[in-house]
Amino acid sequence: MNENVKLNKLGNVVVIEGDVKKEAPKLEGRFDRIIMPLPKDAGSFLDVSLPLLKKSGMVHFYDFARTPEDSANKVKKITSDLGYEIKVVEALECGSYSPCLSRMCVDFKIA
Repeated sequence: MNENVKLNKLGNVVVIEGDVKKEAPKLEGRFDRIIMPLPKDAGSFLDVSLPLLKKSGMVHFYDFARTPEDSANKVKKITSDLGYEIKVVEALECGSYSPCLSRMCVDFKIA
C-alpha cells in the first residue's frame, strides 16, 4: 500500500496497517462515507464501521441477495441488532452473481 501511494504520487494519504477491528475504533466519527464492497462478509463488519460515520455519513453496503428489498431488509436487521436505526436511501442490483443471486448495493444513513 505504501509503495502504491508513492508510485501514484499521492501525498495526502495515511496508510493504517493492522486488524480493522483493533484500528477502526481509533477513528470514530471521522468519515462522511464508508464503502463496504465485499458482498460476502460486509455484514460482519457493520459493528466496526457504523461508529466511524459522522452524523450525516452514508454507507454503501454490498451484498448478495435475490432482490434489492431482501438486501435492504438484511441490512435493517443487522443494524437493528446492533442498536442502530437506519434510513435506506437506495437499494439496487449492480451485477449478477449466479442465476438466483445478484450483487446488491444498499445505500443507507443512520437515522
